Amino acid sequence: MSLDVRVDAEKETVWLTQAEMAELFAVDRTRITRHINNIIRDNEVELESNVRKPHFANADRPTALYGLDMALAVGYRCI
Repeated sequence: MSLDVRVDAEKETVWLTQAEMAELFAVDRTRITRHINNIIRDNEVELESNVRKPHFANADRPTALYGLDMALAVGYRCI
């Protein structure tokens, strides 16, 4: 398996899409979505610093990127 991730060295974090987390944790993307929604509902991670919605070229809408804290919280729930 090979997965390219966006690294923000200045803020010491990585940025992953839901699809990338699904590949990383070998689960269906809908399971990732459910875990993210529960993490947000439970205020488990700080939303402001763990979710970005940048616009990518040739994309119809912004794609949500999730920071390291969110990825770790999702990974913990996937175990």
